[in-house]
Amino acid sequence: MDLGDKDVLLRLQAHPETLQFVMKLTDTELKSFAQILDWPAPRLARLRDQPWHAGILHKMWDLAADRESFFKTYLSIYDTAADSVNVLDAFSQGQLDSKRWLIDTAIGLGIPLGRTWVLCGWIGTLSYLMFTRSDDLKLTSVRSFDIDPNCEELAEKLNKENVKAGWQFKAFTKDVNLLDYDCFEWSVWSTVNNRMSHPIQDAADTIINTSCDHMGSDRSWWDRIPAGKLVILQNNNWHENDQHDNSTTDLDSFKAMYPFGELLYAGQLDCTLYQRFMLIGRK
Repeated sequence: MDLGDKDVLLRLQAHPETLQFVMKLTDTELKSFAQILDWPAPRLARLRDQPWHAGILHKMWDLAADRESFFKTYLSIYDTAADSVNVLDAFSQGQLDSKRWLIDTAIGLGIPLGRTWVLCGWIGTLSYLMFTRSDDLKLTSVRSFDIDPNCEELAEKLNKENVKAGWQFKAFTKDVNLLDYDCFEWSVWSTVNNRMSHPIQDAADTIINTSCDHMGSDRSWWDRIPAGKLVILQNNNWHENDQHDNSTTDLDSFKAMYPFGELLYAGQLDCTLYQRFMLIGRK
């Protein structure tokens, strides 16, 4: 590390844990990190006093569409999230690696995603990352569904730019076992007219469920997907996690759970604590 760069540390008045984090950065990383010094003081204070946020920023450094805007939004989500929503876990290394793997694989296959529905979409992290590669994915819109009512507002906050852009993104609180993939009707409250909008109808070209490990024994969501739809699924073998009630043992077992009419891709990713499995194809 160049001694001249250490003013970065002094100006941050680094907390010992933050100092330890920064000292591990290479010269190139340190110079990139110096870009944040023009950010508002309260945001820098959060990095100093709550060093786990620096870890999130580091993971999202090359993924965020706009680093400052992302970090501001992320802190707002972190501060307002209900106890049922683990925001830090939504940006864990395993979660981000799994989502990047999905996006890179879909792009490599050259399959247009079009109108994409994300089941169990949580706080919209996958949607956010897909929109950063929307041209490569040929993404038209994303609809995110989660049964936890605390997720809808957070997902729309994270994806606010695409909410504003003609509802390219919209989150819903809904049981995914009840979805009609060919005709989902929804409305929004208009602050201009002080009334609900005319009903809007949506259909899915692509269905994504990266939370198959949480789906239990109810396969209604899968059974309701029409034949021929493009589907992307992920699961894992992390049976020790008490929140997982539908984990699988290996890739072949995962294939048997959800039989595809045309399987385009099957693979696994080492996430250290567990193996993550992915299937892409047409039902």
